[in-house]
Amino acid sequence: MGERSWQPSIWGRTRDGELIVPEKRLETELDILSGEGNCVFVTPRARAALERAGFREVTYRPTCFVPYVVGLDIYGYPEEAVPNMDVIAETGRKADEPIRYWEIDSPLTLPPVSPSMDLADRSGTPLEPECGRSIVRREGFFVPVELRYRAADLSAFGPFDLARTCEAFTRDTRFDRTKCSLIASRRFYEACVSAGLRAEWSPVRIDP
Repeated sequence: MGERSWQPSIWGRTRDGELIVPEKRLETELDILSGEGNCVFVTPRARAALERAGFREVTYRPTCFVPYVVGLDIYGYPEEAVPNMDVIAETGRKADEPIRYWEIDSPLTLPPVSPSMDLADRSGTPLEPECGRSIVRREGFFVPVELRYRAADLSAFGPFDLARTCEAFTRDTRFDRTKCSLIASRRFYEACVSAGLRAEWSPVRIDP
């Protein structure tokens, strides 16, 4: 789902686990956005459309939207600034604060990717597909690298609308499921297109 990042790094989560979403880093013309670490969040309009479609195993969590504030610089001129993230992380979202974006996720985990993919560890040593591992995917100079699955593995897994990869495609040595990519079914994609939801997508190849 979507390769565009809305900011170069995640600004963290509140004490309640909600993503902290900064105002001025957002691609405001999109309904479905992705951030580094494979966090994906949607506008209320997009959530309503997804719920109407009746997708299986899709969860929603509110985010903490943080607008910039305007103060005065040392010379007395107006200056935009970001509130203290540590304070926001501790205090969290106010009860009466409108929810601007919803983080979407799925408890489902797909089988390993196809052995036809070129995979390696952070030092470049080739690896076989394996769940629960941080791994680097390579495909020459192509970015983003196309994900591939075997048809038999997906058939055995069964129908799904949204799921995470079982590998985390990152150079981090520590495995973190939140860094596993979200994969949407064709039904999910077509429902988004039909509803006029604005997003960017990358295809997944199915090997025989």
